[in-house]
Amino acid sequence: MIGRIKFFLPIIFCLLIAGCVSSSKTVMPSDAPPQPSVPVVAEEVIAEVPLVIEKPVKIEEPVRITYNQITNLIGEFLDIQSLQGGSEQPIFLGTSDNKLITLEIVGEKDNVIEASMRLAYPADINAVNTDLNNAMMLRFLRNAASEYTEWPVKIKEIMSRFNSLQIGARQEDAIALERKVIQVLYDKNINAITLTLTHK
Repeated sequence: MIGRIKFFLPIIFCLLIAGCVSSSKTVMPSDAPPQPSVPVVAEEVIAEVPLVIEKPVKIEEPVRITYNQITNLIGEFLDIQSLQGGSEQPIFLGTSDNKLITLEIVGEKDNVIEASMRLAYPADINAVNTDLNNAMMLRFLRNAASEYTEWPVKIKEIMSRFNSLQIGARQEDAIALERKVIQVLYDKNINAITLTLTHK
């Protein structure tokens, strides 16, 4: 009996040691709370905004018309006088020797506000005076707006329209340029054409 016990003692001892070793290797679950997972933030790509450089706005200067400009190659044919009236603006008035052409200029000599020319074509006007009127009309229009190059053609149109009107008729027209306007008044009551220049 004692011999059997001696035989089993080493075996039992080995089993006890093996059990202790295996128990020491057992990993116990941790009581620490689980760490929350860190969310993955997608990288935001910011597009570059193009830099817009605004050009400075160009301010247009007002149109300036002068007395000398209007009277160029006209003044020597007209007796122009300055009227000292109660008007807020100076007025210059000129008349031709044959009394068929009248020029009126309103404004300072370095800043004309308005200029008009009236040309009379009475029923008994002769060819010389007709040609003189047409030449003065052409010069006035060229002085008023030299940038327009079709004045000879335009004068033919003006005269054709005037001659087609009946006695007593009165019509108005306008020649609109970039920053100037020339009003054309056809008046068969007095047999005259009046051109009036204004500007912006």
